[in-house]
Amino acid sequence: MKTVFLHGMGQTAHDWDAVLSQASLPDVDCPELSALPEGKLTYTGLRTGFEKRYTNVKEAFSDMGVSKRDMIRLCHSMRSLNFTARLREVRCPVKILCGEKDRANLKASRQLSELLPQAELHIIPGAGHEINKCAPETIADILNS
Repeated sequence: MKTVFLHGMGQTAHDWDAVLSQASLPDVDCPELSALPEGKLTYTGLRTGFEKRYTNVKEAFSDMGVSKRDMIRLCHSMRSLNFTARLREVRCPVKILCGEKDRANLKASRQLSELLPQAELHIIPGAGHEINKCAPETIADILNS
């Protein structure tokens, strides 16, 4: 099974390097999100990029920077998304990891774990929003277990 790591806004795929170097996972991918869409960086563009990437249609992308304007456009394109009704359709294993000091995502992480019956919720003690940077060993331990 492929394990996919997604970096946050303001990060790059390389921000997961410390975790990936310690995790014993056989099939890992950590795409550079800014390189996935064809055209403007929006949720729809990302979704299409993921569909192409993971249906074995591979494309070579050069390193691309993301402008503040593109990042704002991406955020705006995702404002009204609500996948709650379809979460029960998810069948693959899910691990939800969140820092205990991540005020932006802690509540949503708990709610998501309730909506995904097969999910395991891991609250990382002492960690903030960027757990991949402040607790890579802990993340790798969870993923290796």
